[in-house]
Amino acid sequence: MVFVLDVHQKTLMPCSEKRARQLLERGRAVVHKMAPFTIRLKDRTVDASTFQQPDRHLSRQKNHFGFHTGDLVQAVVPRGKYTGRFDMAINGHNVAQGISYQYCHVLQRGDGWQYTQRRVSV
Repeated sequence: MVFVLDVHQKTLMPCSEKRARQLLERGRAVVHKMAPFTIRLKDRTVDASTFQQPDRHLSRQKNHFGFHTGDLVQAVVPRGKYTGRFDMAINGHNVAQGISYQYCHVLQRGDGWQYTQRRVSV
């Protein structure tokens, strides 16, 4: 399933991968976004379309490399330690502020629960 936008970036009905490929080959559409794969039609508007309204919205990715939006993470880099909330404002493989995800580890999940670590004596 491929998401489709009109000239003014309004949502139209999703189409199949085959139909999207045909539209791109004929020059009637351009790639708008790669993830999730979305095309934008060059010659169609919502008002001129006679399709039914979409029943879903464009899905938004809320996790990346095992981290979720809102997780409290700590990054240990050569310049020092940084602690903060994980944000999905990513650029390539970097977390916000240019710190790679490889330096980060989760301190607290951003799921609304509070976790503690206790030592259990055996």
